[in-house]
Amino acid sequence: MPEHSTAAATGEAPGLAARRTAVTLTEVAVRAGVSRATAARALGGYGSVSQSARQLVLAAAEELKYRPNMVARSTRTGTTSIVGIVVADIGSPFFGRSTRSISDAARAAGLEAVVVNTDEEIEVERAAVSMLLRQRAAGIVVAPASRSDGQHLTEAQAAGAPVVLLDRRVHDVAADRVYSDNETAATAVMAELISRGHRRIAYVSSAAGPEGAVPGHYPAVDDLVTSAGDRIRAYLRSLSAAGVEAPDAYLRLCPFGEEAAQQATAQLLARPERPTAVFASDGVIALGVLRAVHDAGLSIPGEISVVAGDDPTWSRVTTPALSAVAQPVHELGQTAMNLLLKRIADPDRPFEERVLPAAFLSRGSIGTAS
Repeated sequence: MPEHSTAAATGEAPGLAARRTAVTLTEVAVRAGVSRATAARALGGYGSVSQSARQLVLAAAEELKYRPNMVARSTRTGTTSIVGIVVADIGSPFFGRSTRSISDAARAAGLEAVVVNTDEEIEVERAAVSMLLRQRAAGIVVAPASRSDGQHLTEAQAAGAPVVLLDRRVHDVAADRVYSDNETAATAVMAELISRGHRRIAYVSSAAGPEGAVPGHYPAVDDLVTSAGDRIRAYLRSLSAAGVEAPDAYLRLCPFGEEAAQQATAQLLARPERPTAVFASDGVIALGVLRAVHDAGLSIPGEISVVAGDDPTWSRVTTPALSAVAQPVHELGQTAMNLLLKRIADPDRPFEERVLPAAFLSRGSIGTAS
């Protein structure tokens, strides 16, 4: 039978039927054994529908890979077909790649993403959320700048904009969330450094205010954003277990950005007993650390070892290659968007927490302590 026979039988132009591959709401309803109206209520999160019917519809939609018509939903619910992505800095390797993954998943679902940088400033984050609410965003994925200040996120949920937390948790905010197992990965980094004889191990991160940290007076770990707090908790615990009396002596928390990290590292390297290894919290911080090490004329790993808390694309082209924690960045972004889509379809479902594994990759930048 010719390839265009189906189209001809229906009176359509050749090739038109082949292009109509999108699953319809009616098909979902038929598969679930419910009416089209019930399927619409179950997927749209409005009106009255039994839990059993909702489960049947969601299962059918997943099986058929149904994607809702977000333009139609916008007309019905008063929301637009946009989602917000609110992160610290899309220029960083971690947030740049995760933002790309989120926006790609959003576009595949018929949504467009609006991205806002906060530079880790909570006031900028509040303003971004407020703007997205005014734009009637269908939902928001946010990497919160504060562990304790999440009232604006709770208010966004109450206003009808679902929120998914990326990379971080927030006290007293009930929301879907996804993040890497940073504490386990940081523990693996510290175990490797300690096994190589390192005890004067510095940790540099952009997790504090303009004055940075003072030895013995760093902020409470539970007050830091989740990713930073989890890594620092592992760092301090590992040094204490290794018998280091002042585990925070080489801990430095600096303002956000590469230049601040370079300055903080330069101060550490100028100490009479300089660190023999530096653990940089992320790719941006790692660049600042490497610049300071270069300016000090120190060789890696002969005179100092360096590890990054994530794995930027350039880490394998340095000489030597940079040891790093490989976070599942693409999966984090994709999972965040999938959680948001599920929340949009079913606002009353239980909140989910996804913790994805991260792998420590020991490369040439770690040597034996001198």
